[in-house]
Amino acid sequence: MVAALGLIFEVGGDAQKLVFKQSPDSRGRHPSGGLYCCMRHPNYTGEMLLWWGTFIIAAPTFEADPVGWVSILSPVFTMLILLFLSGMPSAEGAAQSKYMKTPALADEYAS
Repeated sequence: MVAALGLIFEVGGDAQKLVFKQSPDSRGRHPSGGLYCCMRHPNYTGEMLLWWGTFIIAAPTFEADPVGWVSILSPVFTMLILLFLSGMPSAEGAAQSKYMKTPALADEYAS
């Protein structure tokens, strides 16, 4: 269920953002409908859930081979990268420089 939810968030977030960007009314605005009404980065959230779900699916097999527990490094590493390095921080920086120029857009982005 965790992996499936992650896949839905990741694909759904990317699809909604693509449709949003193709709309002429969206120029200079941040997406706020669909999954974006609940979270700012559904595609990154989905990526993390997908990796944790894959780990949860594999975990029952680690009883036979305890070395498998090393695979927890994959979802942890992915989560750390997306939360603190190349994922959300770089997206937030780009969004702030793009949407915080005018007070009206700053208010829309902050909500």
